[in-house]
Parts: sequence; structure tokens; C-alpha cells
Amino acid sequence: MTIQTLSHVDAGTAIRGLSVDPAAGRRLYADHARQWLDRIGNVSPIVKAGYQGFLTSRVIPEFGSVELNRIDARSIRRWMSSMHAEGFSPSHIRQAAGVLRASLGKAVADGLIPSNPATGILTSETV
Repeated sequence: MTIQTLSHVDAGTAIRGLSVDPAAGRRLYADHARQWLDRIGNVSPIVKAGYQGFLTSRVIPEFGSVELNRIDARSIRRWMSSMHAEGFSPSHIRQAAGVLRASLGKAVADGLIPSNPATGILTSETV
């Protein structure tokens, strides 16, 4: 396993001195998301069920077969725009994107990807 220390990716990553295994980013999003949900703590069963609902209905159908390192801001914006075109409310879109953002944040923390492509994307950019 080759580990690369990335000091040029973004300020947060550089400050943390995060190391990323390039092969780890090839993990499918669906596998990562299911593990993230199984291991999530400090949330009520109702909140966890809500996360599961968004993963099952919106996030995994879009990104489940995509490698973590292939998910980018452009594909996330396109996905959010498609939800808007389907008639979903800005609140629903924000919540679905929040689940994606949180799960990708865990991928960053685990050293699977260098930065979170969902960070900073606003619902207003897509509607």
C-alpha cells in the first residue's frame, strides 16, 4: 500500500497533514456510505433513519457505483439541479446534499480522499 502525504490539496488538508492512500479513493461510494451509516454515532435513531432514507432514495442511486475519488463538485451540482428539475424542494435537496457531504467528510477524515467535493456547494447554485 502506497501512502502519499498531500500538502498541496487544500489548506485544511495541509494543516492536518493528512495522508491519502491513492488506492483507497477507488472504493465505491455505496460501500463507503453503508459503512459510514453503520458506524455513525451520537445521532438519534430517527435522524439515522432519515440519513438512511436519503442514502437509499437519492444519494446511492446517483453516486453508489462511482469511486470516491471520481465524485466532484460538478457532478454534485448536476445531481442537485436534477433534483430541482424533478420538483424537490430546496430543503429536500439541502438535506440530501448534507448526507452526501457528511459521508464524504468521513472519507476525508479516514484518508480515502484528500478533500470533500461537497463542501461549499449551496442549494442556490443549482436552482
